[in-house]
Amino acid sequence: MEWLDNEPEDCPDDQDVWGSDMVKSSYNFSDLEKWYKKQEGKREKKAKKDEREEGSKVVKDKKKKKQVK
Repeated sequence: MEWLDNEPEDCPDDQDVWGSDMVKSSYNFSDLEKWYKKQEGKREKKAKKDEREEGSKVVKDKKKKKQVK
């Protein structure tokens, strides 16, 4: 529980955790909810990007196979 009393040197800055738009002197559950929704959106965007990249790899692989034949 030491981290509650003193901020350890190896912990990230508030800005790194919460983002530059949410730096405050104290936080509450509504801040946590906003942060979570923001993170959820980032995960969804990343998943869509990964799907597109995976889809383009499949198309490229099919093109390569056609060229080899």
